[in-house]
This record gives sequence, structure tokens and C-alpha cells, in this order.
Amino acid sequence: MSNCPPITEYFLSGRHFTELNETNPLGMKGEIAKAYGELISTLWSGRHHFTSPQKFKTQVGIFNPSFCGCQQHDSQELLTFLLDGLHEDLNRITNKPYITIKDDSGKEDEVVAKETWDNYRKRNDSIIVDTFHGLLKSRVICPECERLSLTFDPFCYLSLPLPLKKDRTIMVRYIPYESSRRESMYKLVVPKKGTIRDLCLEMNNFTSGNPDHMLVAEINNCHFHKFFCNGDSLESIDEKDIIYM
Repeated sequence: MSNCPPITEYFLSGRHFTELNETNPLGMKGEIAKAYGELISTLWSGRHHFTSPQKFKTQVGIFNPSFCGCQQHDSQELLTFLLDGLHEDLNRITNKPYITIKDDSGKEDEVVAKETWDNYRKRNDSIIVDTFHGLLKSRVICPECERLSLTFDPFCYLSLPLPLKKDRTIMVRYIPYESSRRESMYKLVVPKKGTIRDLCLEMNNFTSGNPDHMLVAEINNCHFHKFFCNGDSLESIDEKDIIYM
């Protein structure tokens, strides 16, 4: 949030003081906006090597007791609360009009989207709306009558899953066949769902050994525990295991 230029410039300029909506029943009497503005001013003043957002945290805890105390909390939940709180505290609409929803059948998508957005802005108008809010388009077709239902729903944030890692690392102790060469430790990066063959091919990038002649084993308590075949899955190898090759 601090590195979002439109929002930070807005608070640094002091514009939030002129747009505080302290009477909004959905808001927090402007306290969250003022506390966040003070925090941003401190962060960007250039006079501090570090800062403790204690006042901001206190205000957040007052209006959302789940954030009280020193327990670890979900960052997405905090961001959701902050965006909603800032929007309501800075909503420029003081008297929200009643909006009648019309039948949008037969209208072009662009027309429906514009009407939905215009109606939404009649009740919601803030720097948060200007910067973050948008419309999510949904199309539903009835399987019986095949009637198309088109809706545009306002949103402020979208939750996206973090991409899963496709690779993993495996510690390998390489023991050359030639006794004159020293054994070495390698941290090999291989496909997460790969096979022992992938491990041998990766080792070939660091040694002169032929992948077709490599013997891969797991040793426990100074005894051979298992010999792997080329087609064996790497998923059977634990992150803490050291494989011998």
C-alpha cells in the first residue's frame, strides 16, 4: 500500500482531511484514515530509519478486535479490512441515493457495464474506488431455457493463489568410481514430480560421469537402505534426505 503512488500521494498531500466522512454509518468516524495518513507521513518523511506503527495498530484493534494483541494474523485479512475501512472513511457520498435495478436483457455488454458502474459510483466515491475498484463480469446460461444472464459485480480486490514451485532441491553426495577422485556434495535442482533419471541427468552437468552408469542409493545408519531405479519418483525422497550417487 505504501508503494502505491496514487494512494500515498493522496495522503501525503493531506487531501484525506478534506474528504473525511465521519458520519458514514459503515465507516470508522475517519479514525482509520487519519491513523493511516499519519503512518504514511512518518514513513515518507525521510527523518526516520525505522518506525513502529503502534497508533495505527491500536486504531485497527479498536474497530476490529480480532487484530488486537500480538498474535500472528493473516495479511490478506488486514489488507481487506484496511481497504474497506479507508473507502468508507473517505467516501465522498454523504447521502446515498436509492438505486433501482433495471432489466438488462438484450442490452450490449458495454451498456450494461456502464450503467452498473454509474449506479455504483452514485453510492461509492473515494480514492480507494478511483484506484482499486472495478467490475467482474459473469455470464450464466440456463441449461433448460438457454436464457443468458449477464451481471457485472463491483470488486475491490481479487484473491489469487500463489504459484506452486515446479522444482525442488535434493542434496546428493557424489562418490566417483575412480578411487583417486574425491567425493563431493551437490545441491541439485530437479523437477518436483521428476524421476531418478532426472537426478542423474542433472548430476551429469557437474561431473563427467555417464548418467546411464550412475547408481543411486539411500543410506541409513551406515547401511544401504534402498537402491533406486531410473523410473522411481523423486517424491519418495524427503527434503532432509541425503542421496548417495
